[in-house]
Amino acid sequence: ACGAACATHDTAERTWRHLDFFQHMAFLHARVPRTDCRDHGVLTVAVPWAREGSGFTMLFEAYVMLLILMLLLDEQRIDAAVEFSQALINRIGLFNRRTLDAFSSKAWYLFSLAHERAGKLADIRSTLLLAHRTACLRHNEPGQAALVNAILRNFLHFNLYAQADKFRLSAAMPES
Repeated sequence: ACGAACATHDTAERTWRHLDFFQHMAFLHARVPRTDCRDHGVLTVAVPWAREGSGFTMLFEAYVMLLILMLLLDEQRIDAAVEFSQALINRIGLFNRRTLDAFSSKAWYLFSLAHERAGKLADIRSTLLLAHRTACLRHNEPGQAALVNAILRNFLHFNLYAQADKFRLSAAMPES
């Protein structure tokens, strides 16, 4: 927590629910080190595949959140979908992991779709542009492709053809 060098206290067995492997449920088991900090007591070392205190891996959380958002959109619960899509984007944005790139592209597509159905596309244009710049810096090619599509749809929805063309010329689609 404080960043100070601490002695190892022990290890604790932890289990996280992960994405299924075909029809088989998958769990990640690991012995996680715990440190003995003189200022904060015994602390568990953070693992890179899950949030602190979560029983699920990041991939599992992202997948379930995508399913919930799709359900909200399918059931025409648009206001809830808009709110939940923002929560999903915030959650995925916490992690810069290559393994989440495909999930982030779907999340941005559904984020844009929820706002489009709510009639709030103008509210998210700057968010989409910022997210595109971030995806480029992180080399998140699936995210870049989804965001280019969402941004162009946003411009075209409001008949902003000159801006759409300028963006198209400056933002190359990823090769893959």
